[in-house]
Amino acid sequence: MKRYYPLFIFLILLSCTEKEDIILGKWKLTEISTNDEDGNIQFEKTLNEKFITFYYDGKYFIEGTILVNSKNEKIERKGIYKDSKMQKDFKILYPERKKSKNYLMLKIKDKNIYIQYPYDYPIYEKYEKT
Repeated sequence: MKRYYPLFIFLILLSCTEKEDIILGKWKLTEISTNDEDGNIQFEKTLNEKFITFYYDGKYFIEGTILVNSKNEKIERKGIYKDSKMQKDFKILYPERKKSKNYLMLKIKDKNIYIQYPYDYPIYEKYEKT
């Protein structure tokens, strides 16, 4: 039986996807999108100290400070993330509060993650791995 352990471990590691491995860990907010008058999206550097951490068990935690009305406000948010059934290569971040419908969309691109907030004009945040 012991001789099958390496085969078990190999099969478990083989079942992990590359993108799933990429998302795990701590990420730092580096840029926020802006929309010009023509609806074009451009990114600008941000001074906000905001982080998101993804855990192996499907949970996430957002923490940091953001500038709101010229004041730094501390934020914390946690929940779970799952693959989107509607859009390939996207994940959905669900808040911990069951009644809240404020979910976020996440896309992995060029070794960065982009989080989309569902507003009339979508706002995107770009994160880099720390």
